[in-house]
Order: sequence, then structure tokens, then C-alpha cells
Amino acid sequence: MSRVPLKTWAPSRWSRYSARSTRAWEARSSRHVLSVRPLVGPHDLPDHIVKIDMDGRAGIGAILFAGPRDMLPSDTPDLAGLGPDGGVWVTRATNTPAPDNAPPLYIDKATLTQFPRSAALPLTVWRRALHELATTGLRPPSLQWQTSEYY
Repeated sequence: MSRVPLKTWAPSRWSRYSARSTRAWEARSSRHVLSVRPLVGPHDLPDHIVKIDMDGRAGIGAILFAGPRDMLPSDTPDLAGLGPDGGVWVTRATNTPAPDNAPPLYIDKATLTQFPRSAALPLTVWRRALHELATTGLRPPSLQWQTSEYY
């Protein structure tokens, strides 16, 4: 695997990281909010967030995407009803639901806010979607999405 640059944001700092392996990417990326867009507002926060969690043993992962309308592909079905600020969505598994005994995946581990069980994707799909996000800068259109009230 070639190095994959990952720019991460944490509440008090920016950092850069290059993963040397898939395992290193998963270990690092499962703990951060990714950002590749402009900073906005008085506190210079990213104009979007992407939160991910995965469980390697269970073979599942989930993605939360919150962002402005211009980060959605032009053929997004619900695009017409959105304002410029966009919305908040989590992945929706369509073909392979998480096993009943799968551990929870978390939107926010500090508050124990869980992804819905329907958000759990097989890791191969999850990885492909993260790569798609990193290369296009858009919410991955290859996935199904469901709205979320949490972020």
C-alpha cells in the first residue's frame, strides 16, 4: 500500500499523518474527524465533518457525513429539498445487515452516541467509500444514506 495522506482535526489542533499500512490507516482514521475543506466561522472549524468507526473483529464500519450542499453529488435524490448548509447523514446498509451479535459502532465515543445498527457496512464497502470520499471530496454516491439527528 502506498502512503495515504490524512489531514485530521481534533478540537484543539491540526495534524498531518501518512499511513504506512491498511492497519495503520484504520487505527488512526477511526479516531478522528477528517477535513479537506475550508475553515469557517469565528473558531475556524471545518465546514463539514466525517466521523467513522469500525470494528475489525466484527468486520463492520459506519460513516457519518455532515456537510454543505456543494459536497453532495449532483445526482443526489434529495438534493432539491436541501438548503446551502446541507444536512447530516449516516450510511445505510442495503445488502448485508450487521450480525445480531455485532458490537456497537459509535458516532461519538465520549457521549456513547451509537450509529444505528442499519449504518453498519462490511469493511470492504466502508474502505471503498472512504477512498471515494478522499478522492472526490464528495459524499460517496456509491452508498445509501439515511438522515441523522446526531453528529
